Amino acid sequence: MNKAALNTTWSKVTVLHPVEAAILVAMAVVLLCCKRRFAVWPMIVIACFVVPSQRIVVGGLVFALMRIIIIVGMLRVLIRREYKGVTWHRLDLAVLIFILLRTFIAAVGDFPPAEFIQRLGGALDSLGMYFTCRCLIRQWPDVFTTVRGFIWIGIPVAFCFLLEAITHRNVFGAFGYVPEQGLMREGQYRAQAAFAHPILAGVYWAVLMPLMISLWWQSRKRRYEVILGLSVSTIIVVACHSSTPIMSMIFGLVAAALFPLRNSMRLIRWSLLVAFIAFQCLSDKPAWRLLVDVDIVGGSTGYYRYKLIDQAVKHVDEWGAMGGNIDTTNWSSELSDDTNHYVVVGLQGGLPLLTMFVIVIALAFGSVGRAWRHVRNDRPLVIAAWALGVSLFMHVMSFFSVTYFGQSVMLWDLTLAMIGSMRPTGKAAKLLSQGSAAHRARATAYSPGARVPVSAALLGH
Repeated sequence: MNKAALNTTWSKVTVLHPVEAAILVAMAVVLLCCKRRFAVWPMIVIACFVVPSQRIVVGGLVFALMRIIIIVGMLRVLIRREYKGVTWHRLDLAVLIFILLRTFIAAVGDFPPAEFIQRLGGALDSLGMYFTCRCLIRQWPDVFTTVRGFIWIGIPVAFCFLLEAITHRNVFGAFGYVPEQGLMREGQYRAQAAFAHPILAGVYWAVLMPLMISLWWQSRKRRYEVILGLSVSTIIVVACHSSTPIMSMIFGLVAAALFPLRNSMRLIRWSLLVAFIAFQCLSDKPAWRLLVDVDIVGGSTGYYRYKLIDQAVKHVDEWGAMGGNIDTTNWSSELSDDTNHYVVVGLQGGLPLLTMFVIVIALAFGSVGRAWRHVRNDRPLVIAAWALGVSLFMHVMSFFSVTYFGQSVMLWDLTLAMIGSMRPTGKAAKLLSQGSAAHRARATAYSPGARVPVSAALLGH
């Protein structure tokens, strides 16, 4: 089925290629039978090798293959009772409130009925992915095993991107949704493989780089995996030929460079806020005007992104209360595509939902801080915790240039889940909050598995 035909029918009928169906069945079996530390790997396979159009429609209800594998993961957690022993905290509550609020606003706000149904499905995807991964990823070795999954699964993914970049033919085009001959920008081909868009594909693999690099300090015998993972991610980012993933990598380098200053992050954050306010007061142009100058690979739409933010701020009275079914072309005839995740969240639920989204991000950063302080005497784990924060920062900065959908939502939920699982809870969290050196030292005795021998876990012992 070609893309034009699919766009008019994908939401109404089952679209299931035999190859994609076989991948789903195989991964569902693996997910139900494998050891817990490998349970996220089948989800990664589905995200990387199944195009978003593949779905089964039953009684008007749409089950994308990614949604089906998430449901299988939820069933695994329930059947094996892997939810036992998980301690829930504020980040979990914030994620839950954000997703429920987004769905509730669609039900009572100025939205068509189809929007509410779509958000119900999105709520199932996000809640299922987040809480399933919270139950499956318990210890630092689980995080590292998940990252290793991206590295090994990324090898054939990178091959597909490389093949597409050379031949200008997407092998996944036969499955629908993605074009068989992809996008061209300024004479450069932009590969996307099974991903929903080249930019999203590039960002997906760029934000994984810090986590891959953190493996370098975990096991000397597996350092080749770090080189392999970075090679895979670089091939994909280059093949996508987009500025946003490269900018994400630059932001990642900046965040990584702050590692020696990790004890001064509060001062740095407040200094940046003061600098932002000062810039706004002293300059005759808004800070987001800087987006106009972002053009690394040629053909970037920095001006468009600036215009979208600027018009959203000027028309906050239209969407600030509870969002709405707003056509951004009414703000400007140029604005036909919402390429800013924060603007999209605002349109989905107004300032209340946007505020809740910022709270989720703030709590996630706070959890990263607690995580690295909790293992401050174990430098490899401190680096790993910082890498989670770097990856989170890359997500947050990418939101200014792209709206997440398709496979990217899965990675965002997984990132939050890993951060939530590594956040110290219970007595450890209480000791850390008391602030003294003695309390912080005692906190390391209480851990979400941080004291498990990491090198042994990485080697499969």
